[in-house]
Parts: sequence; C-alpha cells; structure tokens
Amino acid sequence: SSLDISTWIRLEKPRTKSKRIDVYYYPPSKERLRSINDVKIYCQKNKLEFDPNQFNFKPTKANTRFEEKSECHNETSSDSVDEASFVNDIFQNEIYMTEIPKTFKETQISPDKEKWNEAMSEEIKLMQNRKVWDLVEPKSNMKVLGCRWVYNIKHDEKNNVKKYKSRLVAQGFKQRPGVDFTDVFAPLVNFDIIKFLFVLLVCILGWNHYQIDVKGAYLYGNLDIPIYMQQPEGFVLKGCEHYVCRLQKSIYGLHQSGRQWNLELSEILFGLGFHQNDLCNGLYTKSNCILLVYVDDIVVFSKSQSDLEN
Repeated sequence: SSLDISTWIRLEKPRTKSKRIDVYYYPPSKERLRSINDVKIYCQKNKLEFDPNQFNFKPTKANTRFEEKSECHNETSSDSVDEASFVNDIFQNEIYMTEIPKTFKETQISPDKEKWNEAMSEEIKLMQNRKVWDLVEPKSNMKVLGCRWVYNIKHDEKNNVKKYKSRLVAQGFKQRPGVDFTDVFAPLVNFDIIKFLFVLLVCILGWNHYQIDVKGAYLYGNLDIPIYMQQPEGFVLKGCEHYVCRLQKSIYGLHQSGRQWNLELSEILFGLGFHQNDLCNGLYTKSNCILLVYVDDIVVFSKSQSDLEN
C-alpha cells in the first residue's frame, strides 16, 4: 500500500558530547528508524511502497547545543531527553521538530515561502513538459483521487542547503485493486549486489563507474488504466476550478508507478541492446557494460571510458 509520510515524525536529536546530530523517523507504530535502510526494511515488512526520496536523514541545523557547552561540561540526567515520552507527546499533540512544512498551507506562512513556491512551480513545469495529465470535466461515476505536496530540503556534502524540493504525490491508498491497478511488482537491485560489484569491478579490476539520478523517473511511465485526480493545491487552473486531472503518466503515490517506470526503462534498454539478468531483474548487461537499477538511480559499470560514454 502507499506510504503516507504526513503520519510519520522526523526528529533531529543533537548530541551533547559531539557536533553530530542524529536524525530519526518514527512511523505511526512509534518504532525508531535510524537510516534509510531501516525505513526500507520497515516498508517491506509492512508492505508499504518505499520511496527513498521522501526521507531526509541529513540534519537541517547545526548543533548549537554542543557549541554552547564548555569542554569540561559533564552531561547530567537533567540534560538527557526521555525520547520515548517525547515522541509520544509529538504524536499526541502534533508537534513537529523540523522546519520542513507538512502541508501547502504551512509553506504559505513559512519564512521560505518564495523558495517553496519556486520548488512547486518547478515540479508543475516538469509535469507539464512530460504531459502527465490533461484536464477533463468530472462525471458522476468517476473515482477521483486526492493529492498532496511532500516537501524536503537537500544538502551538500558540507550540510549546506542545496535545494528546496517539492513533490506532488497522489493518494494511492484510495485506489481499488483490480480496478485502478493490477500488477505492481517492480524489480529492485539489492544494495549488497551494488557493493559487491563495486569492489570487484572498480577496486579490483579497475573498471569505470558512473551514477545517474533520473529526475522525475516515475513520470516517464505510461498508465494503461484511466485514473483521475484532483488538481494540486495552489495550482488550480483559473476558470477550470471544477475540472479534474486525467492522468497519462505514473505520478508518484500510485500503486503501479514503480512498475510502469521500470517497464518504460526496460523497453529503452532492450532497444539499446541490453539484456536483463534472469536472477536479478534490476541488472542489465551489454558486452563490457553493466547497469544496476535502484528506483530512480542507475549505477553504470564499464570496462573502458569509451564504453561508459557510449
């Protein structure tokens, strides 16, 4: 099923004896997840759709708590936080310890309103260029899905803010199995395979490697079932307020989006002469070149620079 990130808590917890800030995510079960791999395992265990782009494990602030303490300061019990109680209070009182907005309305009262608006406009422009939907008049028998904005902040290697990111996500949890979607399986290469091939091919054999991040990857996938969605908040077309979006592409949040993107990618790779591995469907080979696909990231290994460029 689809993952509703708005029901999760993101917590940044500064350490008192170092400058490090730990970032945790808490799903409604209040289980603490320390890394993107923990999130992936949790999603697999609970049969939730996993999208790594929805999670940011990099701190958004510097650890001023450490800088304010002297070197001789000893942490006392009063300094420590009862984390379980604190997280419980967050869920009960809906207090969020992050400046990343949860809703469109929050972006409009945020000090970074212009940056969030720019990020949303960029997402809408991308969808327009990809022809993700057209507007149609709703009919009484239409099942119309809602949608919402998901926000994130990307950082560089020095933890400086690199980019404000907005993603429009359909409420796929309202889709009807067998009506709005059928097959949802999409192959996903295991991280252990990526690490093994990197050590073998790059470190030992001296192969070249390159990583490709496909922007808006799911938006390349074509839908084979008609799906309708409300217009996104903040971007309702004037004069067509009652119209709905008829989706042409596999927008994020739909059950079948990962599969549709993978089918589109596979068709392109097959046309380029690549072959899909029978035992690992996320691995493609062609002469002296190997491709590994993980959601919207593609890792390329090649024996020579010319093979990599080709």
